Amino acid sequence: MLIVDDEIFNLTVLTDLLKEFWNITPDQANDGDVAVKMYQQKIKNPCRCEHRAYKLILMDVNMINMDGIQACQKILDTQLENEKFGNEMANIPKSQKQLDIMNSNNVPDDK
Repeated sequence: MLIVDDEIFNLTVLTDLLKEFWNITPDQANDGDVAVKMYQQKIKNPCRCEHRAYKLILMDVNMINMDGIQACQKILDTQLENEKFGNEMANIPKSQKQLDIMNSNNVPDDK
């Protein structure tokens, strides 16, 4: 699991909740660009262990440098490219992978 947010507080809260209630220690990224690079590194890693691929990514929408929507598009592009060339790490069944975008702001312009 990968969580992506440029606010350290949000990363800390999400990580603590995941550890406490589900015994999950997620990887963390503080920027969309970093998340894309981490994802690409995971699928290029020669280890074929199931736990090496991200099956769930929780990503903030509003971040500096690369926002969550841009990062999601790059991750999806990477998935498609790797599936096209038969990379086994990218071939996680669609029912077992998920990319969720979240936003903690509550202002009228956010959708």
